[in-house]
Amino acid sequence: MDDALLAIILQHVRELAEVQISKTESDRYKLLTPFPPVGNDFPDFKKDTLEFTDPQTDAGLATMDTIYAYDFFTGTNNLYYNYSYGIKSQDYYLSQVCKKFYGDALFTDTADDSFIANFKNKKDNFNNRFLRSTVGDLGKIDFYYTSLSPIQWNNGKIELTGNDIARLKEKALSVYASLQDIDNGYIASLTAAINAANYSKITYDFGFLDVRREWIDPQLMESDNWKFATDNEVLYGNSDADFTTNDVKLAYAQRFYVIKNYSGTLAPTPAPATPILGTAILSGFAVRDHRTTAPPIAGSGQPAGQPQVRDHRTTVRNMQLKSRLSQFNFTVPPKPADPIDPTGQFVWVNDHWERKRANSTPPDTKPADDTIYKTAAIICRILPRVPKSQTINEDKVAEPA
Repeated sequence: MDDALLAIILQHVRELAEVQISKTESDRYKLLTPFPPVGNDFPDFKKDTLEFTDPQTDAGLATMDTIYAYDFFTGTNNLYYNYSYGIKSQDYYLSQVCKKFYGDALFTDTADDSFIANFKNKKDNFNNRFLRSTVGDLGKIDFYYTSLSPIQWNNGKIELTGNDIARLKEKALSVYASLQDIDNGYIASLTAAINAANYSKITYDFGFLDVRREWIDPQLMESDNWKFATDNEVLYGNSDADFTTNDVKLAYAQRFYVIKNYSGTLAPTPAPATPILGTAILSGFAVRDHRTTAPPIAGSGQPAGQPQVRDHRTTVRNMQLKSRLSQFNFTVPPKPADPIDPTGQFVWVNDHWERKRANSTPPDTKPADDTIYKTAAIICRILPRVPKSQTINEDKVAEPA
């Protein structure tokens, strides 16, 4: 049931995060949510590993802090496709793009002293000041020191009830209903679990952290003050036509929205109707499946069971999603066929019947580990592939990396 619970929470976190991106900045930023809810490309953060400093004066702690800093760098160095789902690129990394930018960029006629000074400062940070190496059991592995802002937790738990849960369930169902054609069995299982989920209350702790990188300024890459020596050269995707033909871009995480202690309270089962005397208990009765098809979105004009959702997919995106699903080899074990009591007075437990407890309220689901922060959404900065400018000033050429 964690998959269904997370799917509902993720839709709510997305709503909370969407207000952080203004309409005027929508061409520079992208809000991504995990796909799928469990086993996705987003990193989970452990509380202890986020508590590192640089430099660390104690020799013993310095080794551990270096490892934690390396782990944080590797968890935030990924590039994601600019789709609503978080799909990680397997071919490109932020540091890789920066290395090419600082090494091969040429200044144009429009490059003023301020741009040149900022470029050289960030280049020095990248090549020297924030270049680190791991020690100890990991051996010597170079990385770029990346830190984080203190996590800002919401004052009090986020609590969802009633209509909010119903609305978010419908939203989650609509999202996954559009992906049936790439399903390997998991999507169908997930939508069935979401549909069957019956929560009276959902709670979770909500916070966010910003990633601090002193070795990159995205405004430099977006500027028209530089270009490559070769007209067709780009920051990434050199030999991949999909980036241009399908307007695909890559983005890197600037803010992580995280949750912890998430749990749901199951709604009480409605009291069963009084059975007719002499009704058989164990056979001969049909049971109605309560897992109904998702209702239509209001105003869609679609009949019940055929929700209409905004289709913003491309062929490339579908290929990425299908590949992502295949990596996890999701399988849902079939549930054993238990004997059915149509009277509702008994439940089958393992290998015997038990009378239902009167007026029982199901307990909350077990809260998630308080020391693990699960990423529920990220705000990414979209990277350009090429600069805007086309002219080169040979007198102002960036120094080679």
